[in-house]
Amino acid sequence: MRVLQVIPSVSQVHGGPSVAIWEIAHGLQQHGASTLVLTTDHNGRGQRLSLDQAKELAGGIPIVVKPVTTEFYTASWQGAIWLLRNVRNFDVVQAHALFSFMPVFAALVARVYRVPFVLRPLGTLAAYGLTERRPWLKQASVALIERRLLRAAKAVHCTSLAEAVEVKAVCPEARTAVVPLSIRSAEVVSSAAIASLRVELGDGPVVLFLSRLDPKKNVETLLRSIEHVVEVKSRTLFVIAGSGDAAYSKSLHMLASELGVARHVRWLGHVEGDRKAALLATACVFVLPSFAENFGIAVGEALAAGLPCVVTPGVAIADDIVAAGAGVVVETNAKAVAAGILRFLQSDAACESASQAARALAAREYSRERLGQRLMHIYENPDPMCNSPLQGTDVGSDSK
Repeated sequence: MRVLQVIPSVSQVHGGPSVAIWEIAHGLQQHGASTLVLTTDHNGRGQRLSLDQAKELAGGIPIVVKPVTTEFYTASWQGAIWLLRNVRNFDVVQAHALFSFMPVFAALVARVYRVPFVLRPLGTLAAYGLTERRPWLKQASVALIERRLLRAAKAVHCTSLAEAVEVKAVCPEARTAVVPLSIRSAEVVSSAAIASLRVELGDGPVVLFLSRLDPKKNVETLLRSIEHVVEVKSRTLFVIAGSGDAAYSKSLHMLASELGVARHVRWLGHVEGDRKAALLATACVFVLPSFAENFGIAVGEALAAGLPCVVTPGVAIADDIVAAGAGVVVETNAKAVAAGILRFLQSDAACESASQAARALAAREYSRERLGQRLMHIYENPDPMCNSPLQGTDVGSDSK
């Protein structure tokens, strides 16, 4: 089977989706599918990703990179021409993201040429996403384009039950399929790397935030929780690892200073490779207080590393975390976030129990092999029996 995956960008500045695309491609390869990724060279506002950089990220997966024509909608006219010429060479097209030129155009072309296509909204249909950042334009686009594509798609790939409900709210006729993403196994990190990081961070307990710096991540609440945590655990260090818009990042630094908690925070920027692995191995607790996450790759990575997770209801896999005993779900306010963190900082037993549950959850539910199996079920079946979000079952499950 020949599968075309279309995504606006594979740059790591865009966070989880740029990690998930390779997990999907490798998972499909394990089940015999031939996968090609089509993307643009977008690397953040005004920045471009080289072909060599893209190939390094791809890790052997075939990739085609086309230049961005305009920042708006991440449009690429060369990408559009490539799609018109090549879509018919594939058995199925999966478009990652809505409200973005390349994936939306790919779905439109696939529909014209009668090539089955699958949509993955990437959380763009969450209430938060629809009401932030040009909501009037998004509502118009939904009425004219996205709703029609959702209705015509072979399936809508949702990474959680919560996302499936969001899709159905926009388009009740959409054939939703809940297929969680996979998580890379925790990388083996040397004791020397951990020791080096400990010198940098000190020997107090580390609370880790690992994600893009974006308003929807609700970092402000995390910063406001710090004073409540250090009242009880004074040597706690909050590590914020991630990059984002320069003006927004500056505003977070200023808020930390205004709150008087700057000395308890380390801003590490974007991290990857050994440094990222060392952070996950060093931290005591992982926190993601987002307003909306359709999956949360960073949460999955924390689970795989055995970190107790403190998340908010907007994180789509929050229910899985609670059910497995791998962490807690708290409200999006400072005192609640602080209480969740302290639950694990104050109890070695609670921390160890959640740590074991986190690793087990990641291994059981979020494996690359299972992701590939579930997606192949969608691609190969004429009518893949995409589940209703009310049924609570996932495609390609082991129940058959």
